[in-house]
Amino acid sequence: MRIALLHDYLLRFGGAERVLQELVAIYPDAPIYTLFSDRSVTARHFPTAEIRTSILDRIPLLRSLHRFSLPALPFAVEALDFRDYDAIISSSSAFVKGVVTRSHTVHLAYCHTPPRFLWEDRETYRRAHFPSLSAYAVAPLLHFLRLWDQQAAQRPDILIANSRYTAERLLRWYRRDARVVPPPVDLSVRPLSEAVRRRFALPDEYFLSVGRLARWKQPELTLETFHRLGLPLFVVGDGPLAPSLRRSARRNVRLLGSQPDEIVRELMEGARGFVHPQREDFGITLVEAIAQGTPVVAFRSGGAEETVSEKVAGEFFDDLDPIAFADAVRRLRERWGRGDFIKERIRMTVERYAPEHFREAITQLVREAITHSRRTAERSKATR
Repeated sequence: MRIALLHDYLLRFGGAERVLQELVAIYPDAPIYTLFSDRSVTARHFPTAEIRTSILDRIPLLRSLHRFSLPALPFAVEALDFRDYDAIISSSSAFVKGVVTRSHTVHLAYCHTPPRFLWEDRETYRRAHFPSLSAYAVAPLLHFLRLWDQQAAQRPDILIANSRYTAERLLRWYRRDARVVPPPVDLSVRPLSEAVRRRFALPDEYFLSVGRLARWKQPELTLETFHRLGLPLFVVGDGPLAPSLRRSARRNVRLLGSQPDEIVRELMEGARGFVHPQREDFGITLVEAIAQGTPVVAFRSGGAEETVSEKVAGEFFDDLDPIAFADAVRRLRERWGRGDFIKERIRMTVERYAPEHFREAITQLVREAITHSRRTAERSKATR
């Protein structure tokens, strides 16, 4: 059985790339097709995989400024050739679900999200990335890409969503039902070591935030909330807001930059609470924190409503403002003081996200899709 994997971009490593890593573990001989790649990323995270890139990746300027290649991306996707494969599995939050396949090739598209910059966040995206262009100049391009995206979403044989929240949005935008298969999460526990505690001068009680320092992740709200509370907050991650956040951070807030996964898990395990103020399609990092037995403070929206067991594994807040956020932190601390949070019970709430469940679901869907395709082809031959 010949299988290929697809991924939009391999330019940085995040939650979607963790899913791709698991797909590579399931199908180690499958090549990875992608629009753009960064060799430092692929060498570190996909060292044994065969990486095949689009023609656009051969233009160095576009690789560093890939947003400016938007008009060409649909054509680059459709130019990829999969005639030699029985099945392809795309991991997509943007374009690669729109590849064109032959009738004998089945396509399973694992959708992390419909592209936000084309749908619900299109105005925010336009203002952030095209500030010098008027709405009238950018609107026709985004309109064309929305039309293409809606048509492209009809091409996969099976759509797979990472959460019910994502499945609802796929149905809304594309009028297609999707199977829900949560992404794989490393649930291994890594207790906070004395070496890490000394390295970062961690107090007995601290809170932790982990993620890209971009506006949609709400890091400014997190800092404002903890400035009001005066509680120790450690922030792991880098991104465009990092310089301004460092300038505004008070003494109770420390920005640690990017850290290795094993260090992040130790920081999670030792934290009094993990904060998650953003709307995520699933939220792998949130589940990783719960897997360490650490209760969370999460915005009640998106994938968090499916992954966080309220009162058992954390507290929700309903409004994106520092008062509501701070109130949830206070409730969590009060419940800690009463002994309501038990690490083993917290961990048990996310056992269903272990990688073996993902592997089993994906391999089953691939087998079903190929069997169905072959039977359809046989029936078609028999009726000729």
